[in-house]
Amino acid sequence: MKNRWNDLKDLALTEVSFETLSLEMQIAQFAKLTANVRTEPSLRQKIREKVNPHTTTLIEALNQFIRNAKKRLPDKYSQLAIIADNLDKIVQFYKGGGERSNLDEIFLDRSEQLKALDCHIVYTIPISMVHSNRAADLSNNYNNAPQVLPMIMINNPSGEVNGT
Repeated sequence: MKNRWNDLKDLALTEVSFETLSLEMQIAQFAKLTANVRTEPSLRQKIREKVNPHTTTLIEALNQFIRNAKKRLPDKYSQLAIIADNLDKIVQFYKGGGERSNLDEIFLDRSEQLKALDCHIVYTIPISMVHSNRAADLSNNYNNAPQVLPMIMINNPSGEVNGT
C-alpha cells in the first residue's frame, strides 16, 4: 500500500507520509483520497490509470489485512464478513454512447477482482442492474443469483433500538 500511496499522493491533494502510519491509518488515508475524488471528479480517470496496473498488489495487501484481522477475532469466530455499502448509489452512465455502462465495468468486468478478497462479502449493487438484461451475467459471474434484501430499521426515529 505504501508504494501505491507514493504513486497517488500527488493526486490525493494531501500531504501524508505512510512510513509513520499503521495499516489501519493507511486505509483511512485511502478513504480520504476517495473523499477528495468526490470533490474533484476529474481526478477519477487519473487515479484509475495509476491504480489499474497495481490491482493485484492491492488485492494482496487487502487479503493480508484480512488475514491479520481474522487472527485477532475472538476464539469462537473464524471468518469475517464485509458489507460494501452504498455501491447501489453509483450513477449509471455509458461511455461514448456505447452499450456497456460503468456498472457493467465495475460489477461484471471486475467480478474476479471483487471475488478475490479472502472473506465473505456483500456488495450492494444498484437494483436496476438486478432487474436488467445483465442479471444473468451477474448470476454467472458470482455463481449465485443476486439477492434482494429488505431494508431493516435498526433504530427508531427517536434513537431507540428497534425491537421489531
